Amino acid sequence: MNALTIHDIHKSFGDTKVLKGISFEVGLGESVAVLGPSGCGKSTLLYTIAGLETPDQGEILWDREPLAGIPAHRRDFGLMFQDFALFPHKNVYKNIAFGLEMGKYSKEDISRRVRETLELVGLPGFENRDVNSLSGGESQRVALARSLAPHPRLLMLDEPLGSLDRNLRERLVFDLKEILHKSGQTTIYVTHDQEEAFTISERVVIMNAGRLEQFDTPQNIYHHPTTVFAARFLGFNNFFQGEVLNSAEGTILKSLLGEIPINARLVGEVIVMLRPDSVYLDSRGSCKVGGVVSELFFRGGICRTTIIVNGETLTFEFNSKQDIPQPGEEVSLSYNPLESIQLFPKDG
Repeated sequence: MNALTIHDIHKSFGDTKVLKGISFEVGLGESVAVLGPSGCGKSTLLYTIAGLETPDQGEILWDREPLAGIPAHRRDFGLMFQDFALFPHKNVYKNIAFGLEMGKYSKEDISRRVRETLELVGLPGFENRDVNSLSGGESQRVALARSLAPHPRLLMLDEPLGSLDRNLRERLVFDLKEILHKSGQTTIYVTHDQEEAFTISERVVIMNAGRLEQFDTPQNIYHHPTTVFAARFLGFNNFFQGEVLNSAEGTILKSLLGEIPINARLVGEVIVMLRPDSVYLDSRGSCKVGGVVSELFFRGGICRTTIIVNGETLTFEFNSKQDIPQPGEEVSLSYNPLESIQLFPKDG
């Protein structure tokens, strides 16, 4: 069942087009991440869903009912910002109770719900704590509890871990996923961090310059990016020109890798992507190509290795326990085209 439907949303500020025909759906109880670089329109999309901005074109529906004309405070949506926006003059209890008091809950229901949400976010007994004494992680959890307390139909999180240091973000992202799963909360999670998006969400929207590039599960997006932008944003860097030719012997890809047989729907000039994690230093792959090691970057379990292949600098990721040739040494690589190569139209 789809709870939220976004259909052909356009939004401009003056002559600047910020959203250009965005469409996707969010299922009831589903977490969807909106992922993209700064300035791509993520926050504008969030504010438009919340009712803080009005779209120039398109529809936003909840349970198939249009939300046009319904003000933000009547949509029953929760919104949590990057800076948490806790009230410094109120303790933890009063911060979480604020939305419940605005919703005219009874004192008994407010007290019960504050305790429930503090338990949910892992902060039982924090009711009387001064919010100014909280750590960054504790503040994030209190802000989340305040957002969850009124049982919003939709919870929207705008870069909620962005102000925290890297180590704390990495710890909290797993806790946040568990909290949202336990609560069964329908969620839109805005971020520019791929790892956060993939960890927390069941499906991911990738945005670029106001357009939707891809909408799919994290696994499908990672293994099958549909555009060069999506692939580059995920961190893939090995792109080069190629040409797909049909011959009596079958379909052939000509590129700096040589001529290799390939299954491809595209014909003619293409952009070739060679995945960095699907190339081997041994002969297990069906195709082979030689190169010269340029640089090595040790990254714990992975050694990031740049190799010059027929004049092109390509980057690969090898298990650091392997015996990897040193810079200046020749290397023989092998790969299986089906798992290692992806083709894109020449225009990307």
